[in-house]
Amino acid sequence: MEDPKTVVKTEPRKSLLVLFIMGLHGLIIGGIITFVSADGNTQMAEGVGWILISVGVLCMLLYGWARRQTLNRKREQKPGEKY
Repeated sequence: MEDPKTVVKTEPRKSLLVLFIMGLHGLIIGGIITFVSADGNTQMAEGVGWILISVGVLCMLLYGWARRQTLNRKREQKPGEKY
């Protein structure tokens, strides 16, 4: 069984990676849906594409905010303690 301290220290990195991947996924799939459905008469698909793009942008903003917080926390820690 893993040490709980080790799991807690590595978990934010995994969560940030998942958030980044989901943000990219939302942007790519949303862009594909929006631009492919723009030539036809499919307003619902175009709306779904814009929603996916906005969720992707939101994920990327949250990723940047969380990444900045982790870097600030690393800078504030004492020289002898590990993050």
